[in-house]
Amino acid sequence: MLRSRHLELRILRYVRVGMSDRWRATTLPELANAVNSQDWGEVTDALKRLDQRDIIQIRKWIDQEGFALYEGEEPNDGFFHHGSFEVGITANGRAYQEAIEERERSEHVAQGGWETLTRQLAAHQLILPSVSLLDKQLAKLARSVGLVTNHDDQLAKLARSIGLVTDHDDQLAKLAQSVGLVTDHAFGQTADLRDAL
Repeated sequence: MLRSRHLELRILRYVRVGMSDRWRATTLPELANAVNSQDWGEVTDALKRLDQRDIIQIRKWIDQEGFALYEGEEPNDGFFHHGSFEVGITANGRAYQEAIEERERSEHVAQGGWETLTRQLAAHQLILPSVSLLDKQLAKLARSVGLVTNHDDQLAKLARSIGLVTDHDDQLAKLAQSVGLVTDHAFGQTADLRDAL
């Protein structure tokens, strides 16, 4: 996930945790500290993006006027850098937060899957001669299960001709299937790909 999306997610989590009603009062230094960012500009930009996309609303108390919603035209130093402001999550914001939290979980599971595959390779003594060869084998597996597109058949043929594709591919694909990284359908694609080469 993009760094900017991680920052947006941390902001949304911060806002939702402290909400007693629809709004959470904060200051820019407090918010930047809470989301582990020392770059106030980065935090301000994230707030503006979220507000512009109707993920959050931002308001500030203005004497004699009451609360004024952030309209996107106010200067940073007046609105964000002096005093407190309040942030509220919209209905769109709740759905957006759920979507990026799900994406974060998916990426975490995928990363864990590759780590599991590496551990399984070591446990089954399928350690390849070098790390670079292991990387090439994992890239081949990724291509065969559709994580990498297969539009470059010439590259695959070249890989076979120079020995990058070995008998370890079958073992790697079976192992990936056994740890749940590859479905039977994807395993069939691996065989189809190998036949095409």
